[in-house]
Amino acid sequence: MLQNIKEIPKDPLPDLQDGKIHLLFVDDGESNRANFKMGVIRRLKDVSDKVQITIFDISDEMNDFLQAQDDLSKVVVATDKDMPNTMSGIDLAVALKAKDANLPIVIWTGEPKEAEDDPRRPADVPVYDKPRIIEMFDQFIRSHILSRLQGPTLPAVDPRSLPQDKPEPGKA
Repeated sequence: MLQNIKEIPKDPLPDLQDGKIHLLFVDDGESNRANFKMGVIRRLKDVSDKVQITIFDISDEMNDFLQAQDDLSKVVVATDKDMPNTMSGIDLAVALKAKDANLPIVIWTGEPKEAEDDPRRPADVPVYDKPRIIEMFDQFIRSHILSRLQGPTLPAVDPRSLPQDKPEPGKA
């Protein structure tokens, strides 16, 4: 069971220099945070001793925290697109990409088309539909966490950009 879970503001902020991979997640919805936490716990149990999950409920707090950090090489970010009274997930992605262009970020939303079409969204920030987030995010997170655990190797790839296997003509 993944024990390395912090919830901000209840818990102290994580130490990003502790040698772990830091998965930072922000969503204003309590049920979304709970679903995300449970989904990720199930999927990351094989690397749980190497991963610290930190869950924020306000994107401005996450942005302020990450902007103050010197090294984001062990960080992966997931954000909801819409949050009331705070910066949007797209605003957060823009701000964080300005600090570290290689920072892996994913946006999740109930309105993916709107987020995908937003001209402010960095091109390398995928958008996932909330009902499919854990399934899609699993591939995204695992590729980025594993690449960070193994050190600088090949860049992580968005699984949606990979060619799909198609049967040869005449074979089904």
